[in-house]
Amino acid sequence: MTGFLYRLGRRSAERGWKVIGIWLLVAFVLMGANRVFGGDSADSFILKGTDSSVAQDLLNRAFPGSSAEATPIVLFDPDSDLAGAGAQAVDDIAEQLRPYNLTHAGFGVLAIAHREPAAQRDLAHATRVEEQTMSQTVDRLERMGMVTRERDPSDRRRFLITVTDVGLQAFRHATRHDRAEQAMAGLEQAENLREALAELIRRLGGTGYVPS
Repeated sequence: MTGFLYRLGRRSAERGWKVIGIWLLVAFVLMGANRVFGGDSADSFILKGTDSSVAQDLLNRAFPGSSAEATPIVLFDPDSDLAGAGAQAVDDIAEQLRPYNLTHAGFGVLAIAHREPAAQRDLAHATRVEEQTMSQTVDRLERMGMVTRERDPSDRRRFLITVTDVGLQAFRHATRHDRAEQAMAGLEQAENLREALAELIRRLGGTGYVPS
């Protein structure tokens, strides 16, 4: 294979103008075929079906004309520390959950399964973690009496996770002061935003915990 490529490269170099002409001819033929048989070209950055496009569609419906779908702009501020701000936000949430013996992952389980039992595999998919990681999270919640884990009667290969009264109480205490609701208080389009966020959570798999 290496010898063939070497010979091809050497002969192409020896007949440079002829090779360039052939490539130009191929390009013109392809452009002509596209004009005759093809459709219109597209320069869209939207990939339908992805999480980002779903979110974009929801924002378009909630706030028509304000989502700038047709003109995506990336801004960079060298003086800002987005990574540090994100880490600080994660630390703040962890601090708020600590009094209730909850972690981010544990709260996610309670948020999704507090209304009805959920399969452990579905919980892993909804929270974007591996099944082994979800199993460890459920183990911790089970030891604290916040959930129970039983075989699914309809499919013995699956486990159903049910939130107990202890887990439900912890979840209610942790969500007593919902900062998202506090941030939306007084906004003229708060209801549209709330509905869009609820729909986004449902589409991404978090069917249990949506803004009320």
